[in-house]
Amino acid sequence: MERIQVIQDQITEIGDQLEGLGYHERDAPERDDFKEMTTLYNTLVQELSFFEVQPRFDPIEVLPEEVWLAVLKEALTVREHEISYLSVDMALYLTCISSKWRRSIESAPILWTDIILDDAKQDLAMKVSISLIKSGASFLSILIGSPMCCWHDIGSSLIPHKERIRHTYVYSDDLGYSIQHFLLFIIPQLSGSRLQPIKWTHGKDLELGDQLFVHKESKKIHSLSSILLSKAVFSLPEIRNLPNTGHNIPLATFEKSDILRYDAWIRWWKR
Repeated sequence: MERIQVIQDQITEIGDQLEGLGYHERDAPERDDFKEMTTLYNTLVQELSFFEVQPRFDPIEVLPEEVWLAVLKEALTVREHEISYLSVDMALYLTCISSKWRRSIESAPILWTDIILDDAKQDLAMKVSISLIKSGASFLSILIGSPMCCWHDIGSSLIPHKERIRHTYVYSDDLGYSIQHFLLFIIPQLSGSRLQPIKWTHGKDLELGDQLFVHKESKKIHSLSSILLSKAVFSLPEIRNLPNTGHNIPLATFEKSDILRYDAWIRWWKR
């Protein structure tokens, strides 16, 4: 530490000065200086000993494994878009601290279970691949952000792991072409798995709402009331196959123009 080096240099300098003074051969003023220097010397030695007795340890070596993993999970947690997830970027950064940290982090599958699909993130395909490998047999959560240029390739890489995918979140406010096709591609492929209902915080795209609503896997869509639907969708025969209790949504009101929400239609239909 820089402070330790400064103290050591001061001790050496004062020690040399004290050796050059003969206490009994000096007059009173010089003896007072000698005493002051001796006091300062002893103070510095005491301060140095304080630094030296402080325990130096690597948390990975002294903490129980479950505590160490809990600390890591908290350090890796990112909270944004009304959701929390473990950051692959942060995990990779922490592996650079030491070889022990790298081995510990890479051997903890629970730290690699959140997969971010967002073109705003650099090296997206590489990080998805790393997460799929490092997560082992752990359950996965998929978080979908901005439209992806390589949505088909990434979707294909997820298919072999479909039995591990439990949660899917859509936090993008731009449900564009690529996200539409990714969802319509990945949902059927996950049929038969234990995938939980998809959740999202935005639902502004009318076409996507219609496509997902009449899709054969639409029962997996959660918070459907947040998606705008065209009135035309309610004249389709597929809607009769959707159970009224299949969507956990509150009653709402009709939207303006030719757009309404599923829960509003259910209220009208039950009258």
